[in-house]
Amino acid sequence: MILLAGGAIVLVFNTAAIMAMLRHYREDRDFMYGLDIKFLDEARKARG
Repeated sequence: MILLAGGAIVLVFNTAAIMAMLRHYREDRDFMYGLDIKFLDEARKARG
């Protein structure tokens, strides 16, 4: 019983952590990829 309860608690916390990670990724995705595109454009201009 104790192991079952402990496993359930771990499952709940892991699920919450994954959901938080996905939510933050969605918020930061545009910023992160925007920086990549900006630097790629600057590098292309510097070469060309």
